[in-house]
Amino acid sequence: MVDILKDLNDFNYTDGVEDVMAVYVNNLLAATLRAEYRNVETISAKKTLIDADTPVQVLDADGSNQEVELPAESTDNHPFMVVNFGATYSLVVKNAGGTTIATVTPESAQLILSSGDGWWPMVTELIETSGPTALALGAIADGQVLKRSGTNIVGETITTLGGWNTGTGSWSYSSADAPTFVISVNNDQTGIICVGMRIKLTQTSDKYFIVTDVGAYSGGVTLITVYGGTDYTLTNAVITNPFYSNAKVPFGFPFLYSKWTEEFTDNTNAQQASPTANTWYNLHSKSIPIGNWLLGWQAAHYSTGNGSQYLTLSTANNSETDADFTQAALGLGINPVVVISPGKKDKYISLASKTTYYMLTKTGNTGMSSIGTAGTVEVTKIRAVCAYL
Repeated sequence: MVDILKDLNDFNYTDGVEDVMAVYVNNLLAATLRAEYRNVETISAKKTLIDADTPVQVLDADGSNQEVELPAESTDNHPFMVVNFGATYSLVVKNAGGTTIATVTPESAQLILSSGDGWWPMVTELIETSGPTALALGAIADGQVLKRSGTNIVGETITTLGGWNTGTGSWSYSSADAPTFVISVNNDQTGIICVGMRIKLTQTSDKYFIVTDVGAYSGGVTLITVYGGTDYTLTNAVITNPFYSNAKVPFGFPFLYSKWTEEFTDNTNAQQASPTANTWYNLHSKSIPIGNWLLGWQAAHYSTGNGSQYLTLSTANNSETDADFTQAALGLGINPVVVISPGKKDKYISLASKTTYYMLTKTGNTGMSSIGTAGTVEVTKIRAVCAYL
């Protein structure tokens, strides 16, 4: 490279009287890292810089490593980009007191900034806040993100296709309690995957799940509980190509509500003969997996006799546990009174473990002949729709 010896005087405006903006323009020029404002030079001895030198110093150390001395610290300092275009020797950049600020190796560059009372190189290593380990910054390719690998910060390509992100670590089958399953991942996923996210993985074919629980990172693994809906079962087999997504409908994810619904149906009549007043009787039940759900029932009240008849969903098989699920129907008239009345109740619930819900019925009166549901008139249903949709 041919030497181009220049300083800021080659570019500055010199008339600060008639052109009152010259001082401000000159300050801007000094801080501008344009290739136009460069000094190109081969040096065989210490290069001493002053504030009037150009901000871009393109230097070649001749014969051995050479020193580059920065100006004394002051508020008049501007940034310096020190470029070593040589192929053999380094440039050792020091402050005016002789302290090394940076070493610029062959065919590399270093941006050095002044705080007014000190010179500082652009950071080329990251320091953990929790300890003294220095993390060296490695090569980063276009489109990559930063990832720690041992004592290095390296680039990693993240595949994001149709809303899916490539899963990290090794994923394997842990356990099953259909329709929910537990995946074991051999790294900390607690800051990556959360409840409600979508999972895609391969076990011979592609399978899709919804995350319903993420355990604490313990013993080198994170346990992730997933719901497979009506179509997908995690088997005790190798898991490949794991992906996760916080999108509502990432590419390929089946979004029909019916595929993410737990439902019990009965088209027969379920009745309790000669019921005792204020005693709850169990008609039906449905097991609901861990997670958040819109849970409800739909049925035709059925009663014979004068009085009230109640339907509810309960976590106990002989008592009411949540009045929000309870509904009453009333029959009054000349015996025998037969009442068939449609009913429906639902609410959002959150379950920390699989829970059985019972459809119960009772009457508040004595002398009733029978109470229950008329599934032949309207199909009786207990339905839980995944609330993460």
